[in-house]
Amino acid sequence: MSVQAAMFNPMLNNYLGYTGLCDTLGYDSLGMNGGIFGCMPIGFGGGYGGNYDYSQYYNNYYNQMTDYLNFNSRYNLQAVQNQRYNDITINGPDAGITKQLKVLQEKILTNEQEQIQSALSAYVQAVRAKYPDASDDDVRNYASMLYGQLTGHSITDDIRSYGSSSFWQGFKQVASLGIANKVTAEENISQITGQPVSRSENFGKIAGRAAGGAALGALGLFAGWVGVCTMAVGALIGGLSCIKKHGS
Repeated sequence: MSVQAAMFNPMLNNYLGYTGLCDTLGYDSLGMNGGIFGCMPIGFGGGYGGNYDYSQYYNNYYNQMTDYLNFNSRYNLQAVQNQRYNDITINGPDAGITKQLKVLQEKILTNEQEQIQSALSAYVQAVRAKYPDASDDDVRNYASMLYGQLTGHSITDDIRSYGSSSFWQGFKQVASLGIANKVTAEENISQITGQPVSRSENFGKIAGRAAGGAALGALGLFAGWVGVCTMAVGALIGGLSCIKKHGS
């Protein structure tokens, strides 16, 4: 974002200063018959003009105007740099909050229950960067409110909506041999709200684990039965082949 710094006219300021000085000294503030090049002594060397050498006067005036212009350029450049610094200092924390909120939301939407707490902590720290003097409770409460304002849903509602039920999560944890998430959506919500997981959700997880174990056992039994059947069929085919060979 470009910034237009305030400009001023050093030539006008300088001219006004000269006219004030000329009035004080009794000189002609117009000079050169109405020019704007400062004042000239009235009647010096025979009025305006005469034998007075104005070259030194013009050189000094030119050098002074050049100094004013250089100062003006440096002033405007510094003003732009200061504004850019202010922009990033003021808007940087908001950019950090937006970034960490998107990371948290992605973890929730993809049901990465074991990664939600670390993403939530990073999001809260991003909010703290904007309000470093606020209390921990105020920062957490504001972070939760801000999430709702920016997404249209609360953190806990999204976790529950996109997470698996306690029963299904427990089932997957056992049936997948521990590959699936070990944390349920309700356990994450409990950690955020500070309220214990309900008995029904705890029971659902236990029942899911039991069902997962039963399913895994049944799968193993089925695999063993298939193996026995395969061996029996192989033996039967081998016996028939042997009988056919020796009986012919």
